[in-house]
Amino acid sequence: MHFINNSPMFGAFIIVIQYLLSFGVGAQIIQQPESNPHAKWTYTVSKIDDKTAKVQINLAVEPSWHVYSSDQDPDVGPKPTSIEFVPNDSFQLKGTLEASGYSQKYDPFWPGEVKYFEKSGKFVQEIKILSENPKIECKISYSVCSDANGLCFFPEESYDLSPYFRQLTDQRPAAGQNYGQSGGPSPGNDGGN
Repeated sequence: MHFINNSPMFGAFIIVIQYLLSFGVGAQIIQQPESNPHAKWTYTVSKIDDKTAKVQINLAVEPSWHVYSSDQDPDVGPKPTSIEFVPNDSFQLKGTLEASGYSQKYDPFWPGEVKYFEKSGKFVQEIKILSENPKIECKISYSVCSDANGLCFFPEESYDLSPYFRQLTDQRPAAGQNYGQSGGPSPGNDGGN
């Protein structure tokens, strides 16, 4: 076999290939923003009865982006949303996390059925309160992907819901009273007055 490794064209060819490969690899390295501008999470805590509350976690997704659902089949490919309540002795989960507001379609890229949120989504979890000052934290990990170029981010965020549960146990609001991220009654709820 004869290789032309001594010719000037071969050297130029190698330089061009190295340049293209370094550009391609460099294009894949993307700095994850401190806060994800493409998906925002909010939540409310509502009293069901003296020992039970409902956490509603709301998702708002920027136009031309989507987030995969928590009940997405992990064997299909895209990373599903995971909402984990950090376990401790001050509360107990009742039932399973319920996701709603997602769409479903066959995606030939994965290939399989995918469940995803466009614009908005909702997750609901009931919680049994076992102590006066419950410590309730949740960790959310998810994939948010662009419809335009396929770019995906895989953020992980943590939220301390404890202050809102303490408001429920300290103030003994009526069943149906809501507390949101602001720490007071959620908009549209005058606190039962």
